Amino acid sequence: MAIVRRFKVEDLGRVMDICEVSFEERYTAEFFLSCFEANFDHFLVAEEGDVVGVVLGIGYFNSLGRILILAVDRGFRRRGIGKALIEAVLKSYMASGISEIRLEARVSNRIALALYGKFGFKIAGRTRNYYIDGEDALLLSKSLPSVSVLD
Repeated sequence: MAIVRRFKVEDLGRVMDICEVSFEERYTAEFFLSCFEANFDHFLVAEEGDVVGVVLGIGYFNSLGRILILAVDRGFRRRGIGKALIEAVLKSYMASGISEIRLEARVSNRIALALYGKFGFKIAGRTRNYYIDGEDALLLSKSLPSVSVLD
């Protein structure tokens, strides 16, 4: 069973490896480190001995959050790691007062779209030629319940 925890700088190499295999887009070390410095609470990894998955979310001051990256090492897919990462980042967002989450997913990524759908994400739009290869993205959105500090 994977443990989800906050990203640490020592995780950078594994996170970059997972993302390089998972995406056509290339992300630099500087990109990940700047996200880590700016949005520590929403940058999480799943660990099963080693880092096997990552979710990178950012939060804005207007109660909007955005999931930029969700990726699981190919050898660890279909084991509930993506689900665990989404659950953890949603909890992180709710604890910080985020009330809406948005993300983009490839129109062809049926597995990701089904997973996000299980969490209540709805299609809110489509962006043509969003990805580097020209594929369209679906914009997905989800409202989060407000969390009272008195609960």
